Amino acid sequence: MEEQEWKNFIQIAKENYYKIGAISCPAFGGELVYFNQFGFRHLIIKYGAHRSQDDQSRRLRLVNTYARDIIKSSSKYFEYRNVMSKKSEQVTTMHFWSLKKKVGEKLITVVIRQLDDSEKHFFSIMDKKDPGSAQAP
Repeated sequence: MEEQEWKNFIQIAKENYYKIGAISCPAFGGELVYFNQFGFRHLIIKYGAHRSQDDQSRRLRLVNTYARDIIKSSSKYFEYRNVMSKKSEQVTTMHFWSLKKKVGEKLITVVIRQLDDSEKHFFSIMDKKDPGSAQAP
């Protein structure tokens, strides 16, 4: 993609992302999941480096196509983990949950994160070919 075309794509994706606002999630008893700067930044950057344009584009399209539906229709989460992070004297507990949905031959995973006791927010989305959809030889 040309540089200006890419900038336009990102700008439109960003506007659409923030328009989502918050979605009630049955897996968390109807608690709202917010679409904020943490999630958008993670779609673009990982470990301080920009993701490839292909990866950014794929993830942004996945958000636009599947994230809302997966969050508002998930009655349970599939995985939970927490991680302790220490910066200076500040210790933060990061909670992560995954919501999953099979779409055709793909398994779409939405990751929800919560920092300490703050509100839950969208953090990531990914897809992979579902190994259960493979045909037997």
